[in-house]
Formats: sequence, C-alpha cells, structure tokens
Amino acid sequence: MISDATVGDIRARTDIAELIGASVNLRRTGRSFSGLCPFHAEKTPSFSVSPDRGFFHCFGCGAGGDAFAFLMRMQGMSFPEAVRHLGERCGVAVGDDETDRAGREHVRMLGALNEFARRRWAACLQSAAGERARAYLAERGVTAESIDRFGIGFCPSGGSGIAAALAKKPAALAAAVEIGILRKVGDGYQDRIAGRIVFPIRDAGGTVRGFSGRAIDAGTTPKYWNSPESAIFKKSECVFGQFEASEAAAKNRRVIAVEGQFDVIALSQIGIRETVAISGTAANAPQMRQVRRLAPVATLLFDGDQSGRRAALCSFGAWLQVGGVEPNVAVLPAGDDPDSVCSRLIASQAAEFVENLISKSVPASDFAAAYLAEGRNGTIAERKKAAESVAEMLSEARDKTLVSMLQTKFSEVLGVRIDATTRTQVSFGATSQLDHADGLLLAILASNDAIRADIAGDGFQLALLDELPESARSAAQSIVGGRGVPPELSDEIATVAARLQDQNDDAAIVAECFRKLWRKSKGKRVSELGARLRECERSGDVNGLDVAVREYSAALATLGA
Repeated sequence: MISDATVGDIRARTDIAELIGASVNLRRTGRSFSGLCPFHAEKTPSFSVSPDRGFFHCFGCGAGGDAFAFLMRMQGMSFPEAVRHLGERCGVAVGDDETDRAGREHVRMLGALNEFARRRWAACLQSAAGERARAYLAERGVTAESIDRFGIGFCPSGGSGIAAALAKKPAALAAAVEIGILRKVGDGYQDRIAGRIVFPIRDAGGTVRGFSGRAIDAGTTPKYWNSPESAIFKKSECVFGQFEASEAAAKNRRVIAVEGQFDVIALSQIGIRETVAISGTAANAPQMRQVRRLAPVATLLFDGDQSGRRAALCSFGAWLQVGGVEPNVAVLPAGDDPDSVCSRLIASQAAEFVENLISKSVPASDFAAAYLAEGRNGTIAERKKAAESVAEMLSEARDKTLVSMLQTKFSEVLGVRIDATTRTQVSFGATSQLDHADGLLLAILASNDAIRADIAGDGFQLALLDELPESARSAAQSIVGGRGVPPELSDEIATVAARLQDQNDDAAIVAECFRKLWRKSKGKRVSELGARLRECERSGDVNGLDVAVREYSAALATLGA
C-alpha cells in the first residue's frame, strides 16, 4: 500500500508542465501553459496546464487531473504504476513490503544475467563461429550499425561458454535455466538457444527482458524461439525495439508499430527509427500500453495480406481496452511488408514510399468499419459470426461512450444490431424493451431464489440496482421486493429465462452485471468530480481545486482498478 504522504510528496515534487511538455507542445500563457489537447482532435488549443496548482484541464473534452491522472490517461498506467514512475523520476522512494522488495531484487538479478548473455552472444556473432550468421544477416540487408544498435548476437551450436562461466555459481545457473538461457542436460548445462541468431528484447530503460531467436540451419527446430515466461519476461507485455525507438519517438512525437523484427530493423535503416514490433500475430492490451507510452501518436503499419489486415483489426481491439488517443492504420500493398519494401528500393525511395503510406493512414475505427464492410454481403451465419466478434471486442473497451458510437457505426456496416453489453448478443430483428444484459439479470432474479435472496439482503448490491435504466430498475426492485415480474415484461423475461435453462453460470452472469453497474456508478462520480474541478478553476477556489484534483485522481484510479 502506497501511503498518502508518499503520493503527496511525489505530486509536490513533480513539475507537471515539464512532464506533459514531453508529449504536448506547450506555450506559456501567463502563469499557465496551453496547447493542443492530446486526448481529442482539435485545431485551436483548449488544453491548459497549471504548474502552480499541479493540474491540467481541457476545456474541449473535459479531461483533467494531476500528474498521475495524465499518465493514467495518456499512457494507460494504473494509479500505482503512475506513482512509481513519477517517484523514480523525482527521486522519491515508494515504500513496499519485504516481499515486493525481494521480488524486484530478483528481477534485477535476472536482468543482469540476461545482459551477460547478450554480451556473450554478441561476441560470438563477431567470432569465427558467427561467420554464417553474419552472412545471413548481410543477405537480409542488416548493417553492422544495426547489429550493434539492436544488440544482435548468435549462439553457436557448439555452445557460447555461458555454462562454463557460471559453473561455480549455482544460484546463477538455476536462474539461467529459469529464464531460458541454459537447459540442464544430465549433470551439465547447455545453451537452450543454440544455432540461432539472437535478438534481445529490451524495455524502455534498456533492461534486457528476454530474447527471440531465429534458426539459420534448416534442420534446427523450432525455427523461431522465445524466452519462456518468467519473473522478468512476459511475452504478452513486450514489444521489440522499444528501447531503440524511444529517443526518436519522443523527438518525432509518433511511433510506428509493425509485425516483425526485421521490419523494425529495415525501417530504422531508412531513417524511420521510431518503430517497434509486436511480439505475436497482433497486439494485445499490455503491448498497446507499451506502444502508447512511447509517443502520443501511434500508427499500425501492417502487411496488406488478409492476416495482416486481421492483425490490424485485433490491434484496434487491444487499443479499445487501453483507451487514449486513437491510433491510425496504414496497410501495405498485398504481398509487401516493410522489410521487402526496403529491400527492393533504395533508402530514399523506400522512406518516401513508407512516409506516403503513413500520411494516408486512417483512424483505426474507420479501418475497422471498412474491413467489416467487406463482409456485408456474406451469408447470415458469416455476418452473425463477425458481429459476435465485434461485440466481444467492444465489450472489453474502456471508453463506454465510444463503445456506444462504435456499436451504431459497426451495426450499420454489417446490417446487424450489435450489443456489446455481452460478448455474443446480436440481433437481426426488432429491438426489445430491455438491454440484453439487463434482461439476463432480471431473468436470473426471477428464477433463482438463492441469488434473489442474497441480493435482497445486500445493501450495496441493492443500491447498485439504481444504476439500471428506469424500466429495468423498477422491474428489479419489484422482483427483489417480492412483488414479482411486471406484466409488461413477463413474456420477454420468460423468453430469456428459457434460454438460460441449459446454463449453470447464473452467479457468474450476475457478478458481471453488477461489475458493470459498479463501473457505471464510479463513472458518474468521475464526471461529477470533473465538473467540480472545472467550477473551482473558473471561480479561482484554490483550496477547493486542490481537494477536487486529489479526489478526481483517486476516483480515476478506482475506476481503472
């Protein structure tokens, strides 16, 4: 638990104008600063930063808060992550319990071991044992400068000597096995990644989190290899090139996300250094969070084939979970990827070609709509499957207002009504009186005596029923209060209840419904506090503003939990 005193100390020490100025072009206007809001598109600056009061506010979209709130909204951090990030930035130690400290110390040790392996494999690449690997990289167009910049190495089939170097350090040997550098064979140890070119995967601070390997001999299987999951490496949270792209991304205020490591290297060699690669077939939410932390504007540059376009759609879904500034999507011509473009064109032509694609990129939601429109003439089954996939994607979105807009947009595109309140609800017919999720809740309340009794005796859940729309709220209160189902809804609730007969997850469905009602309640609280913050700013109430900023940040943290 982070103490309020620590949070206050970090807030007081943080220069919010300097923090925000790293990603927003600010101009001084009296005692404050102003600029274009990073959270919505605008041409006239309505975004204000007050260093004296330690808060920011946009008069256009209403976004506002302190330094913690800015990082949470801009980079998708949780409240504890934002506190720790700013604590490191301003030199304030964030207290943790002994278990947390021991865990971080272990991760630091694993990072040092990864760095040791990286250096050993880099030396092997430059040795006689690395001749074939160097030839392969040269054939792929990878320059010596890129080999050094990205820390590329090679682990020979005959071994790299890491096991021998750690022979008298049993704890280090065990850790090397844990993170996949070595494997135990009989009474000894061998390189686990032998026979492969090795790409280190570094975080924004330069710590080697893990490795990705590619075999150069046809008989070496598997062809591709990644470090196993460990305390230091989570593949789903890593992007390749993050450390190498960070400086250019900050300078150019943009980041380009591609599919492969060679794509990153190829674009870097033609001058587009603010490029990272997603580990996997498409970005997930943690990876999109890492991409967002690099720059305010992100462009997804994926291959033009069907798998590349699907990857772009999935990455859009990942962004919906993270929130923040909507990324753009640029798609290469079919059969091309960034590496192939850079291989067949001279550097200046390749750079012009790629920059032209990026300049014509479209908002990810527009790309998604165009992609879905291609399936409008499919069979009913195909359209239903597409609608269910979209409903599942939207159900995970962070911005519920955006979800409402996208539901309408995508429903029109597919000719199918999409309801993101559950993961599968779609309809080709007339709308009902009840939202699908509300209908599920009411049907379970009406048919499950145990759950109805539990809710009737729980004041917290009873209060959350007030967040239901009027018709559903009155029906829920009537059912829980023992008055039964209102006649005007009896047929509809009975139909839903019949569909539930073959399921035994009533408790899970109810828990999910109440979770959404709780978030809705918290969202109202954030809106109320935002309005109070704006009123304090307009009236010059400094004391009230300080309180409002703290409560607003705390409410945002709770909402993001």
